[in-house]
Amino acid sequence: MSTYAFTLVATAGCLHALWNLMAKRVSGNLGVFWLSLCAASIMLAPFAVASVMRSFETAALPCMVATALLHAAYFALLSAAYRHGELSTVYPLARGTGVAGTALAAHAMLQESLSTTAQCGIALVCGGIVMLGIMRAPGHARARSWSLALLVGVSIAAYSIVDRMGVMRADPVVYVAALSAGTAIALAPLVLGRHRPALVAAFRDHRSTSVGIGVASMGTYLVVLYAMRQSGAASVVAVREISVAVATMLGVIVLREPLTRIKVISAVAILAGVILVKAG
Repeated sequence: MSTYAFTLVATAGCLHALWNLMAKRVSGNLGVFWLSLCAASIMLAPFAVASVMRSFETAALPCMVATALLHAAYFALLSAAYRHGELSTVYPLARGTGVAGTALAAHAMLQESLSTTAQCGIALVCGGIVMLGIMRAPGHARARSWSLALLVGVSIAAYSIVDRMGVMRADPVVYVAALSAGTAIALAPLVLGRHRPALVAAFRDHRSTSVGIGVASMGTYLVVLYAMRQSGAASVVAVREISVAVATMLGVIVLREPLTRIKVISAVAILAGVILVKAG
């Protein structure tokens, strides 16, 4: 992975941790997620239209539809996971599953090759993330939060592969604009129906948070898609998981969660893995 791509993805990972902290602080309100997608769609629209007027590849349309549906599942599952689990449990398990799943799928479906160094790095990232998640989840809450987090991870792996293919066929700005608008449309029946009270609360109390999450989530993913044009999906997703170490620090500093030995070991393993992925 080039230094430029590495820097882009590492920065995106830090911002990803920040918007997930914001999401956890509103207990994963699905209405907040939906408003954030609407806000991102509106902000991206002028840039997307300008790009489409220059050129547009219809070959990317199937990927755009698929990623909208997968991201709708991702946000719905993430919302439920944050309602039932802690940030320091849900986030590492979801991202760890996403890293491992993306690496396997990219090798099987996209024929992406990884050096031995990069493979060791991905293994360290996954191991550190899973260790952190497993050691943080207590009792009955563990089963519920684990299952939701693992499903979030499956959706991450699925949309990462789809987006790797899609962004090679379309301008990243157009792709992210279509992703955010399509996801908002796909989630609309759920948000306007079963989750209408959450939407009302989001509009009344969390408008600024919604806009912040929209800018951070779609902005960081735009950066990731640009990086995917230069590097393999598995490496990009692995480096992005520096966010887990950042999220752990935010949990300790902002949410006053205890700093345990397991957290320190996991964070070191993740950072070491990221360095190996960069070197590979």
